[in-house]
Amino acid sequence: MKYIGIGLMWALGACSYSFTGGSVPTTVKTVTITTFQSEAPAVSPTLAQEFTEALRNRFQTQTKLILARDDGDWTFEGAITEYAVSPITVQQDRAAQNRLTMSLVVQLVRKDDPEAGWKQSFSNFVDFPAEEDFAANEAKLVRELTDKLVQDVFNKALSNW
Repeated sequence: MKYIGIGLMWALGACSYSFTGGSVPTTVKTVTITTFQSEAPAVSPTLAQEFTEALRNRFQTQTKLILARDDGDWTFEGAITEYAVSPITVQQDRAAQNRLTMSLVVQLVRKDDPEAGWKQSFSNFVDFPAEEDFAANEAKLVRELTDKLVQDVFNKALSNW
């Protein structure tokens, strides 16, 4: 009985799991991710390019899809629609905690199954202490926020949530 348990643990340890709840259809070989546009009133000048590159990187490193300049089997396009800092906690008439929020709209066009394509808004945020210098920490906060949004888009593309 002890050996069955060890064998089962070894077998399960050798398995790999996907927690995205879906996968890329075998007929899909290429993905095009166009450069996202900045439509938010106030935005970091490199934000759209940073988000685009992060999304491209996620698909290149976590799928077998080949990045195509244009006309991919799947095409992602979109725009950043909100980029804002706002106070979320106030103490003694001063902000104690701020929130950086970023929203975007993303469209997935699928050649393999046009009906399965979608257009959706995504939004996420990161909180930071109000006494923290936003300009000095913006790059770190944007990276964290971009990672969250890229994961949201990636999950949506590979599953039906």
